[in-house]
Amino acid sequence: MSVKTSSDYLRRRLDEILARVSTVRASIGNYDSISGKELSKLKREIKGAEQDLADFSSQYSDFNRTAGRKVDELLIAARTTLLSPFTSLLAIAPKIVRDLSKEFDKEIKFITEGERTEIDRRILEQLKDPMIHLLRNCADHGIETKAERVSSGKNIEGKISVKVTLDFERNVILTFEDDGKGINKAALINSAIKCGVIKNSEITTLSDDDIYNLMFASGVSTKGFITDISGRGIGMAVVAEKIEALGGKILVTSNEGKGTKFTITLPQTLSTFRGLHITCSGEDFIIPTTTVEKVTRILPDDIRIIESTRSIKIDGEVISLVYLSDVLNIKKRQKSSYESGYLNVLILNSNNKKCAFVIDDVFGETEGLIKDLGSQLPHVKNIYGATISGSGKVVIVLNSHELIINSSEYKSINDRPTFETDLGENSSTAKRVLIAEDSITIRSMLKNFVENAGYEVTVAVDGLEAFNLLKRNSFDLVVSDIEMPRMNGFELTQRIREDYDLKNLPVILVTALESKEDQKKGLDAGANAYIVKSSFEKSNLTDTIKRLI
Repeated sequence: MSVKTSSDYLRRRLDEILARVSTVRASIGNYDSISGKELSKLKREIKGAEQDLADFSSQYSDFNRTAGRKVDELLIAARTTLLSPFTSLLAIAPKIVRDLSKEFDKEIKFITEGERTEIDRRILEQLKDPMIHLLRNCADHGIETKAERVSSGKNIEGKISVKVTLDFERNVILTFEDDGKGINKAALINSAIKCGVIKNSEITTLSDDDIYNLMFASGVSTKGFITDISGRGIGMAVVAEKIEALGGKILVTSNEGKGTKFTITLPQTLSTFRGLHITCSGEDFIIPTTTVEKVTRILPDDIRIIESTRSIKIDGEVISLVYLSDVLNIKKRQKSSYESGYLNVLILNSNNKKCAFVIDDVFGETEGLIKDLGSQLPHVKNIYGATISGSGKVVIVLNSHELIINSSEYKSINDRPTFETDLGENSSTAKRVLIAEDSITIRSMLKNFVENAGYEVTVAVDGLEAFNLLKRNSFDLVVSDIEMPRMNGFELTQRIREDYDLKNLPVILVTALESKEDQKKGLDAGANAYIVKSSFEKSNLTDTIKRLI
């Protein structure tokens, strides 16, 4: 029996059962006038209706399983018609490596494995440029000259290998590996500093993964000179952009003196994919699961302000927080939607760039076919395509990479969500703010800023005086420097959090210390916000105070 025939049959059976139930309901309505004989008949009707419902439930379960198998078969068929082996792409690789060997007078052995592995031909067509860039990078940056290899005790012939496999989730794993000199982390960091990608103060906070990912920033290169092949810091940025646009990610591992490995993870098809079904402002959306790092719930009080940017701390890491409705430019939900007091947060990670998004709800994972929006809409900001849900509804598939990039426009606290109220403005009595700052110049400046915003201000010359004032008087918020005599800002914040009467008092740290390590230390101590003096603006401070009290 076909799916359509089964569906029609079940629809007729359900109509019959509903009609029978309707008859029983009408009889029950005249219960007072029912005779004993009619009551027995009514009992038989109810029992028959119960049996019909049980039969229908069993038949529906069978139908559901059959329909599910049919859908799976169709999905497999759709995948298969779009797949092509890597053979065609890798066929051009040996010549590229031979040409590079001659160009640099290097001996290079080229090895491929898994070229029969299949992938969506549309992805395959987009991998040509990334493959060429990576092969050039391995040959130019990775493999040493003959003299260098001999002096380091290596075989004079270097090796570059390309391997293609499928993982258990049917993702394609593409690796490019060389046995060359590895990545010079110091040179990479220096190049990134010169390009303005990172600051000197951030160096100590960088992990190996963070350092290696610097090579994907435009302009960053470890070459000391420019060649036609590499050194311009453009190729690797292009590689990252291409891979991310295809819904993939790239990971770099390296061992100085032994070699470097680039691991690219890609969906096997662009058409079928797994996604996370979410809602935002009452609308349904799908997020590719490959970029979903975590889904969690937070309290509004968990939100911290760092340099006027909303942030939260997840697993010890500070991550910027935005409202997905802002990035998508759709109306926010009203305060009543958050009556539980919690915010649902979705954390996305695209090539180690992370951002947390406030959403309405999560409904679990889904698998389906994805289609573009047609030639009339070749590219729509933040949107990857669309899919059909199980209920037949068209659902937008969001582009995680673009969401993370575009989120930077919406991280400022100046764009407050609709359920956050301005209590500082509406309160009938002025809120009291305590400022702890050892510099008389900055102390006077902060006092003027806060008083002009309508708050009553008391000042202290260090953390110890501030804490003593807190124990004797009532305040609504503390603004504190960090580097102060007797008791610094970290210690003051920690003392406040440990005190039973003061533990819920909002604390803002305003400081010259701008490293990520210091910011994390401030949040760990319990600060609600962290503002760096080098980027200080009056509005940053007053807006943060307004939000916290």
